[in-house]
Amino acid sequence: MVLTTNVNAQHEIRSLSTAEVESWMKTRIETHKLEREYRANAEKYDSVVEAYFKARDEYLVKNGWDVQEFKDIESAIYDTITGIDEQESIDEEKKELQSEVDAVNKNEYLTAEQKKEIVDGMYKVFEIRQEMVDATKHNWPAVKPYREKIRVLNDWMAGNISDPPTIE
Repeated sequence: MVLTTNVNAQHEIRSLSTAEVESWMKTRIETHKLEREYRANAEKYDSVVEAYFKARDEYLVKNGWDVQEFKDIESAIYDTITGIDEQESIDEEKKELQSEVDAVNKNEYLTAEQKKEIVDGMYKVFEIRQEMVDATKHNWPAVKPYREKIRVLNDWMAGNISDPPTIE
């Protein structure tokens, strides 16, 4: 089963569970530790990237994962976080939209037709953004509780902090 947030996707869409998000996070911590080991011993491999991904895939299978499902869950999680962040941005920007529309309508250098075109375009941008956000909402209940821990996970994987998040 493929997880996707693409509005026009031909694939079946299913919602993530909190257990899947938690399991993915725990596994992602372990696969990143594995990646660090491979990087630390890069001189042992012709291609450390190929060696790591082979080892990662073997680790995933050994620990009950389907490799593609792991990747799909990861994509769905990150798409969902992007959707949540975008919704917050949309909500904030909508507060300012009316004053922007008013400014366009008060512009004496634009024709009525130009004003309508600009205002319609402004609303269309919000509509398109909202459609993209809405495509992620089925996963919000599973991802939202872990949003901050996933940010910590990303910071840890990037080397910005010393410890991964604690996953209960």
